Amino acid sequence: MAGFNLGSIFGGVGDGIKKGLKYDAQFLSSFAWAVKSGNTEALNALVVIAEQNVTEAMGTTGDILPSVVGALLTGADPFAGSRKAFQAFQAKYGIH
Repeated sequence: MAGFNLGSIFGGVGDGIKKGLKYDAQFLSSFAWAVKSGNTEALNALVVIAEQNVTEAMGTTGDILPSVVGALLTGADPFAGSRKAFQAFQAKYGIH
C-alpha cells in the first residue's frame, strides 16, 4: 500500500475535530451574545443555523446519520451547509 499513511488520516480527522469544536464554541458564544444583547434578528438567524446543523447530523429517529461518521473519517464536511451559514452570520454580526 504505497502512499498509505494512517497518521495522515488520523491527523486530518483530528484537525477536522478541532475546527468543528472551534465553530461550536463560536456558535455558542454568538448565541449568548444574541440573547444578552436582545438582538432578536441575530438570535433568529442562529436558530435557523442550529436547525440546519441538526438535520445535517441526525435522522428522524434522533440517531447520528451513518453518512456523518463516514464523511468525518474521510475528511469530508458533512456540516458544510450550516458551517457556511454560520460564516455568513459572522460576516454580518461579527465574531463573539
